[in-house]
Amino acid sequence: MYILLIVLTILVLYYLFTKPKYNEALYYSPMKHEDVEDIQKIESRVYEHINEIPLPSFVHELIDKCPEFTMVARNDKGVIVGAVYGGMMNGTSITMRTLNNTHDPEGDTLTIYSVCVRNDLRGRGIGKRMCRHYYEKWISDQTHVKYISNVVRKRHIKWYKELGFSYMGPSNIKIGKDPWFSVVKINNK
Repeated sequence: MYILLIVLTILVLYYLFTKPKYNEALYYSPMKHEDVEDIQKIESRVYEHINEIPLPSFVHELIDKCPEFTMVARNDKGVIVGAVYGGMMNGTSITMRTLNNTHDPEGDTLTIYSVCVRNDLRGRGIGKRMCRHYYEKWISDQTHVKYISNVVRKRHIKWYKELGFSYMGPSNIKIGKDPWFSVVKINNK
């Protein structure tokens, strides 16, 4: 009886603390205006502070100004499972001023405004698959993009290093209660 209880406990703990990789196909497309509401719902569940989520008007402006830097990932049923989007700026240092400017077509650095995956699918490798596709295929042929810059929470620094980013140090961004850290990647053309 005790052995059965131990085995069941181990199985439950294994299920609770390990999530299987998401092996289904992901289909990538530019973000459309009608996607913004669904993406905002995903972001509202994954970001820690409401001010971390770009306003819908900001996202719509990105879609209009630089659709080539917006990407959604869908499952085989066409449901959005995540998104990555950004806009251009000059230089790799992200400030509150640069965060408030959606897109500078003369810029040399792609600023990432959001990477999000549906909460129920987080921890299954979708974010890394999306980002690899975005950084290595989606924008790699954009010759005017010299750098890719992002500010991330401490827990994401290692994750971004695995995607080829370099850790640059603490950021001056003040949104939410936890500090932000700068990561930068040279665009591999």
